[in-house]
Amino acid sequence: MKATRDAAARWAALKPEVKRQWNQVTDEDFDGIKGNIERLTEVLRERHGFSRWAAEREIAEWSRSLADASGPRAHNSV
Repeated sequence: MKATRDAAARWAALKPEVKRQWNQVTDEDFDGIKGNIERLTEVLRERHGFSRWAAEREIAEWSRSLADASGPRAHNSV
């Protein structure tokens, strides 16, 4: 239970970063994603017209950039 709440809190904190990276993701999209990478992939495909491969690559690069900016302990925190 606590892990789920922590993950939800981390996801909520990422909202400005997600909206900055992918400006066509709506608040409703964000709330529906809830940190689910598969759902984020689908939203990027729908809103930005990315292929599955391109959406997955975008997410991986974005996740790495967040980890790099936060230091070595932030890996895999999306």
